[in-house]
Amino acid sequence: MTTMYKWKDGYRASVKAQTAGERLEQLRERNGILTAKAVVDDARPEEAPLHKAFEWRDEVAAEKFREDQARNIIRAVTVVVRDQSTDEDMQTRAFVVVQKDDDTSGYESVAVAMSDDDMRAQIVKRALDELEGWRDRYEELQELARIYEAIETTEATLARPRKVRRGPARTARHGEAGVAAE
Repeated sequence: MTTMYKWKDGYRASVKAQTAGERLEQLRERNGILTAKAVVDDARPEEAPLHKAFEWRDEVAAEKFREDQARNIIRAVTVVVRDQSTDEDMQTRAFVVVQKDDDTSGYESVAVAMSDDDMRAQIVKRALDELEGWRDRYEELQELARIYEAIETTEATLARPRKVRRGPARTARHGEAGVAAE
């Protein structure tokens, strides 16, 4: 059986997914485990299958790395708010990614984003997309069937159209074969 590789929806790369997947599998087999360092080292020669997937101009790569560090800082900052009714501190992220009306995207404070209907809808949509991605990653785990059902119930409550599910977890989520009765 041949394994077919493809990129996740929305991912763009200068190499074919099949090429990348096969090379990554070769590196995993050769090294016993796949690491980012092994992938970069393997891709250094210009004739390497994954070479074109990387930015090799150090000044450009360094700037992109600093921007990535900035995104990590933005995502790591939290706000602590005291819940007056329980007198307990609640910690939440300070900034979320939003798209503004002029099609620019960036970070907005959670307080501002949650008080704007359009930005709040973006955040809810992104949360559901992330849940769907999580469900896709772990759909073969029948032990999580109840969580999958809760996700589907939430999507239905919010009247969000659901993607067609395939694979082992579909039966698990619908209470068919493979799920133990209570």
